[in-house]
Amino acid sequence: MYSLLRPVLFSLDAERSHDLVMGLAGRVGRNKALRAVARSVYASRVPALPVTLAGIPLPNPVGLAAGLDKHASATAGMLSLGFGFVELGTVTPQPQSGNDRPRMFRLIKHNALINRMGFNSEGFHRFNENLAAQRDTGIDTCVIGINIGKNAATPIERAADDYVAGLQFAWSLGNYVTVNISSPNTQNLRELQQGDEISKLLETLAETRQALIGSSGSNKPIFVKIAPDAMGPEAVEHIVENAVATGIDGLIATNTTLARQGVEDERLSQEAGGLSGAPLSDAASKVLTDVIKAADGRLSLVAAGGIGSADDAWDRMRSGAQAVQIYTSLIYQGPGLIREIVTGLEQRMRAVHSTTLADALTK
Repeated sequence: MYSLLRPVLFSLDAERSHDLVMGLAGRVGRNKALRAVARSVYASRVPALPVTLAGIPLPNPVGLAAGLDKHASATAGMLSLGFGFVELGTVTPQPQSGNDRPRMFRLIKHNALINRMGFNSEGFHRFNENLAAQRDTGIDTCVIGINIGKNAATPIERAADDYVAGLQFAWSLGNYVTVNISSPNTQNLRELQQGDEISKLLETLAETRQALIGSSGSNKPIFVKIAPDAMGPEAVEHIVENAVATGIDGLIATNTTLARQGVEDERLSQEAGGLSGAPLSDAASKVLTDVIKAADGRLSLVAAGGIGSADDAWDRMRSGAQAVQIYTSLIYQGPGLIREIVTGLEQRMRAVHSTTLADALTK
């Protein structure tokens, strides 16, 4: 089905195509009959392959990365494709349009994208309305993460205010919260990964979390999404130790990259923004390996960046990730990729005579 739709989508500007797909997925999600069709074509063919992520049971380890369903407008539609979990956002406290268009570019030869969206967001209020309108579709039985960011107009020295507001907002909406301090498309944002900035931010969020636990009577895992750039072992260890010290549950490795290694032959390769897709794979894998070494089992880990096959997912999970996320590969290969990855992982599990994926990954 997607093979017929892709040429049409790829004939359009990348962001226009994205908006068209999100609109279609939103309509599918809101219509009971269309959801049933989507589930029969996609989700019903994805085998059950349960794993646990930061204490959350997942039906399978393949998730949707943040950035696709930014406004929570197509969540039910995305879940009907067979994802084990979906991450929504990035959402900012106030609505903002993001950077000027054009701001998304396909590097087709390399199965890659460059985007400089800049946290385009409809803000907390509209995001909440969009999710509320889908509550009768069954999404409350699924695993949803909320990815939070800061508004571009908020000075970097006041960034914690936006993240505190984001954590408070997301607490009742999803199963976990991701703190995005690694997008390359918001000025100075990545400074929050460095030096004393990350410790101050995470300590503030830890205090907010304790207050939320006290007022709600429930706890939620918190993840931090990190960058692949300028991430030597010392930088990784600094992030890991601060995460552990402040009670952060896990890391997502990684966001998009500013590097252009291997794609220089593409006409659009020098467009500003973050590069995602296949060319990111090696860098994301290297950062994940360093994170795993530094964390030494103290954090839950999600692998993202350049995952486009069962082999990719297996390698990252064998390294130590509990789950994986896809985005760019979904655009290039279509929703059948979810089944392909989960089926491939299941086959590898059976090949080593294991009954659980967790056991298979240790052999």
